[in-house]
Amino acid sequence: MKRKLLAIPILILYILALMAYTPVAYAEPTSSDTPADNTVVLSPPAVSAKNLILIDAKTGNVLYGINPDQKAYPASITKILTAAIALEQGNLSDVVTIDEEASLGIPDGSSAIVMDKGEQFTLEQLLYGLMLVSGNDAAVAIGKHISGTTNEFVNLMNQKAKEWGAKNSHFANPHGFHNDEHYTTAYDMAMIARHAMTISKFRDIVSTTLYLDIPKTLRGDQRRWDNINSFVQPNSKYYYEGATGIKTGYTNQARHTLVASAQRNGTELIAVLMGEPSKPVAWKDAAALMDYGFNAFARKIIATKGTPLGTVDITNGSTSESIAAVLDRDIEIMVPKTNETVQPSVHLPSSVTAPINKGEVLGSVDYMIGEQKIASANLIAPQSITAKQAEAIPPLVTANSSSATSAWWQMGLVLIIVAALWMLYSLKKSHDNNTYRF
Repeated sequence: MKRKLLAIPILILYILALMAYTPVAYAEPTSSDTPADNTVVLSPPAVSAKNLILIDAKTGNVLYGINPDQKAYPASITKILTAAIALEQGNLSDVVTIDEEASLGIPDGSSAIVMDKGEQFTLEQLLYGLMLVSGNDAAVAIGKHISGTTNEFVNLMNQKAKEWGAKNSHFANPHGFHNDEHYTTAYDMAMIARHAMTISKFRDIVSTTLYLDIPKTLRGDQRRWDNINSFVQPNSKYYYEGATGIKTGYTNQARHTLVASAQRNGTELIAVLMGEPSKPVAWKDAAALMDYGFNAFARKIIATKGTPLGTVDITNGSTSESIAAVLDRDIEIMVPKTNETVQPSVHLPSSVTAPINKGEVLGSVDYMIGEQKIASANLIAPQSITAKQAEAIPPLVTANSSSATSAWWQMGLVLIIVAALWMLYSLKKSHDNNTYRF
């Protein structure tokens, strides 16, 4: 009987110990968050590109890369930047008169739409010539029309490239003909292309297979511009179903370059390949990368706007209160269809000083798979706090606060005392019964 009575308080003590030492954690994705289907997860394909990257166009998440931050020559994929700037700063109906620089001033060996001095084109027509048949002469005409001079347009290119996410690029001309000081990276070109694809007219141009709305030459010949990017040509053996663009390039120094995009089930991917041995190989590698991206990843929201990820002390004189730091947006990413766990890495100061405005940035969070950062967001204040309020309001309690831990221990202590008293009472009662039994 004594053993049975002792077992009950011991069991209670064991449960309380487990409760006290079980860590309180935020809801994070685990293996149960991954798709439960039987999709075969592919490994990254073997490719010939010296530099490449595959990203999700919507979020910019990097899905795969080989030397994505290594400097390389872009060749004519430069024209993605030129076209995007022209579309944002020009008027499609503007009439551009071709001058001698655009007609005769491009380097020998340039690809061209072949324009004579004095011919007139609309900016829209020049953009089709730029992107479908890769006209270096069109690039010069567009740059001068937008900025007045080629040099001023190049300055604008470098400015816009940085604004759109390029980190290690320097452009020296609007077309990509080789220049030792004209370089970029696969990552930078992916960011530039991602921005360009947010422009609806740009998307229309780079997915067009044939364009005929072009003035005849001064000699009366009809022009015909077929898109030289076989990735988007349905009658080509290199066509990729769902392809949406974008641009090929080539110089002796750059070798073959390609920025490709494709869409499937509402997801669009962008691949950049640089240093390829040939265009056919580049198109095949792009297709393999697209297959990998569409089959090996799934779009998920792993955390929602307003989720608290920590607290920050509010210090104002002798007072010290705290405020939650919450996500400023939903975290939507492409995650592998594997058991890899996404982990948040929170960056918050130890304290801030009131007043604090609602929505004020308190810190940041990086979402990581291993050592790879796949998403970032700001952590903001969910409410405004003045200095006076900071003294008056009680500290916010969050899942990982010391207050929560203290409350658990206080509850546990009360239960331990109750259990101990019950054990003593039971032992005494048992002793009394044994004493008076004859």
